[in-house]
Amino acid sequence: MKPSSWRLAAGCAVATTSLFVLPVAALAEEGLDVVNDTSYYVDGQTGVVRVAATLRIENTTPDERVAGGVRYFYYTGYSLPVPSGAMNVSVTTAAGDPLAFTTELSEDSSFSWIEIEFAQDLRFGKVLDLSVNFDMVGGAPRSDDFARINGAVSSFPVFGYGDPGKATVRVVIPVGLETELLGDEMVASTAPGVDVYTAEAIENPDDWYAFITTRNDANLVVTDLQVGDASFEIRSWPGDDQWTQFMSSIVTSGLPTLEELTGQPWPHSNAFQLTESLSPYLYGYAGWYDGAAEQIEVGEELDDEVMLHELSHAWFNSDAFTERWLNEGLADAFAVAAMKKLGKTPSEEPDVSVGDPGAVRLADWGEPFGTDEEIEELEDFGYAASRLVMTRIFKEVGEEKMRLVLDAAFDGTIPYVGEGEPESLDEFAHNWRRFLDLTEELGGSTVTESLLREWVLRDDQLVLLDERNEARTAYDALEIADGEWAMPAGIRRSMTSWNFTTATDRMEDAQVVVDAYADLETVIAPLDVEITDEVEMAYEAATNNQDEALAVIEEFKVAGEKLLASEAEIAAERGFFEKIGLRGETPQVDQDAALAKFSKGDTAGAIASAERVNEVFADAESLGKRRAMTVGGGALGALVLITLTGVVFRRRRKRRNARIEAAAHADLLAESASDPAEALVLAGFAPPTGPQFVAPSDQVAWPAPNDSPEQP
Repeated sequence: MKPSSWRLAAGCAVATTSLFVLPVAALAEEGLDVVNDTSYYVDGQTGVVRVAATLRIENTTPDERVAGGVRYFYYTGYSLPVPSGAMNVSVTTAAGDPLAFTTELSEDSSFSWIEIEFAQDLRFGKVLDLSVNFDMVGGAPRSDDFARINGAVSSFPVFGYGDPGKATVRVVIPVGLETELLGDEMVASTAPGVDVYTAEAIENPDDWYAFITTRNDANLVVTDLQVGDASFEIRSWPGDDQWTQFMSSIVTSGLPTLEELTGQPWPHSNAFQLTESLSPYLYGYAGWYDGAAEQIEVGEELDDEVMLHELSHAWFNSDAFTERWLNEGLADAFAVAAMKKLGKTPSEEPDVSVGDPGAVRLADWGEPFGTDEEIEELEDFGYAASRLVMTRIFKEVGEEKMRLVLDAAFDGTIPYVGEGEPESLDEFAHNWRRFLDLTEELGGSTVTESLLREWVLRDDQLVLLDERNEARTAYDALEIADGEWAMPAGIRRSMTSWNFTTATDRMEDAQVVVDAYADLETVIAPLDVEITDEVEMAYEAATNNQDEALAVIEEFKVAGEKLLASEAEIAAERGFFEKIGLRGETPQVDQDAALAKFSKGDTAGAIASAERVNEVFADAESLGKRRAMTVGGGALGALVLITLTGVVFRRRRKRRNARIEAAAHADLLAESASDPAEALVLAGFAPPTGPQFVAPSDQVAWPAPNDSPEQP
């Protein structure tokens, strides 16, 4: 059984080596009773496993009386299997006398038969006690012998002999060695300096088996490797220099390639261990990655793609995504891409179907469970399907955009990007939803959703996709409507958290702003002035409602209407007294100032300047009348007289000459003025001072202070 401390690592690759099982022949024969006790002793330093088996063999076939005598049954020998690499084999009797034997390799070369010759025939009722001893030394790495025994690892099968209920097997291991046991159950106990695993009274010895693996990592051969800023310890079995050389080569070339593909540096600052190990093989994997222990364990096979896959898990683990299919698929996709960049041939795309044995929705592909066969089918499907999905996405998105996707995944930034640097998210789910958003928004993928629907998602998750598509349709429409503006922060965050109801409500609020802004632009179009980005900034920064943006629009609208009103006042036709009142005023200066303030977003200042313009025009007529009265009614009467008759009578020559000159000047101004009165006032005509006389409306009178009228 699996040790309780063992758990499947998050990053592992599909194994190409299956669990080794020694086939055991049916040893109990009719007529023989066999009691067996076999012990396996592991040498903690050399790794050699010394095997000592005792057998008590009794002939239970009785003699038969037949006509003319007695027929009796006897046995001349006994056969039992041992590992094919067994050495130092010896067979002795209880008294220590050696017995002759021969060895013969099985047809499949997986084990050998020991054919023991009895010193004398074993007759009915006779018992023979035997001792069989041999050493298991295991095969060389990558050999056909399934046992591996050296100073760092002892991995071997154990089995018993004998009749049902009469076989005992024990394994004795020095304390301190890490031990893994697979196969049939054995009871653990301790004795001075050793751990003991025992199976007693085995019910069916012919079918019983277990597989023991011990580790003594202190005896691994350590080779340091530096690749750029990354430090590694290559830890190989004693004597397996080829594995060390392979590992050094693939890491030296593969690590920079993976860094280039991911756009991310190697994430481990401490020396990372690369350990040659059989442990992954025992559970059906070629290797696994343990980020917490900063170690990759890989079997003895020299497989470039497997090693690149495990190196990729330094990036693709639960820190990036929580779902197994995502990390395994990404590790596979990047391993394949690295193989191609290195000029190597990756394994072919798997032939997998959603109807295969073991098929599940990849969203449900977690830690395997079930029978050995069910686990194997589940794992085969999970690895194949996740690789197919991810390699197709990688192919469509491409290296450059895939780096953008990974940047956001590792940095925890928002997939729906606004202006400037993407915002960081305080909390977000490392799952298929985030991956979909990242690959579509940043990677431009058009296949991710369809692949998720086909291979990954359950029915209840497909509903979420439908809701998302409705929200994204509204999102795309709003992006078109708001032109160059970035999407509001609140909407982007709601879309990222898949809160589509809130996102839709906020998009409706945003559309109100867009429409209001369009109305504002229409209103102020005659002013030919640009609006500052205050509305845009308030719109983009909105995390909840758009009240601030609408308030800013209203401020601009009010200011714009004021400016339009003052512009109209400046352009309007003015009457006689208004023109007099406007003499010396500069309303256009205030209007220009108002426009300048408006263009800078100073709506309050623009309104104040526009109101000054309006105030000038509002007071112009009354001011003009006051000014006219101040100039004097006589002057106005004279101007009317000039206009109507063109003749002014004077009693004194000198005064007459002056007035004739004034009249002539007034005539000249009248030609260009809107009315003669305006011309007179603008010309600076100064009427005589003194009492003013008002004549009836149809008569004209000149004041004549200090003078008596002369008769003509």
